[in-house]
Amino acid sequence: MSSAQKEHLKALKSPDQFQAKAMSLLEWLIGHSKMLVVVLAPVALGVAGVYAYQSFQDTKRNSRAEELGKIQVVYDEEARKVSDEREVLEKKIADPKFAAEKDALSKQAASLKANHSESGAKFQAYFTKYKDKPEGWAAGLTAAESLVDSGKIDEAVSLVESVFTASKGVSFYQTSAGFLLIGLYEQKGELDKALEKVELLAKDATAEIGIKTKFLKGKILYLKNQKDEAKAIFSELVEKNGQSPEAAKAQAILLLLR
Repeated sequence: MSSAQKEHLKALKSPDQFQAKAMSLLEWLIGHSKMLVVVLAPVALGVAGVYAYQSFQDTKRNSRAEELGKIQVVYDEEARKVSDEREVLEKKIADPKFAAEKDALSKQAASLKANHSESGAKFQAYFTKYKDKPEGWAAGLTAAESLVDSGKIDEAVSLVESVFTASKGVSFYQTSAGFLLIGLYEQKGELDKALEKVELLAKDATAEIGIKTKFLKGKILYLKNQKDEAKAIFSELVEKNGQSPEAAKAQAILLLLR
């Protein structure tokens, strides 16, 4: 799970500011005259009702976070096993006694990769269960990454498309799922589908995301052999966003288009 996703889950478990405000209002009402209580009693009851609903929602939300945390423990344990194996190999690589085997050991260490099949299946099941919740979307993206690592690209695409659809209107997950899909479609050679996602992300994008989507559009057009259109996009990037990493990449590709 990415650090951004972990931070989002952490935020999900933090106290709701609305609850604090509601409680403060109720305490204020209790401390004032009978007349105020009579006049504002319906308001107080309404606030109390909303507070009770919010508390109920928080209990459910914390329960989901706890359930997701248990899956994260499985994921972390899978990663720890690989880390331990790599540490053993690195010690051998540094040991003069294994000098003759150094190259082979280095290749072995570099090839080590965590097997997240167990946690991946759990994350995917969690997404299916909570498809309409941010925690579910985070789990779905993590499961998709595990599928990609296992070479199951088609399954990963299907899962990420589901996350993209379910998270409609939520910028963070739309962007995360969208960029992942663009990369996967590009990897599959389905450039029209990749371009479609680029266009979707470009709509109402922030300035930073807009620069990224512009570069990706130029890159995909270049791969589609639409070099004049790509050149125009890259030239505009260099001219208007010259200090961005995307402009530097665009400049490199422009050199190839001369």
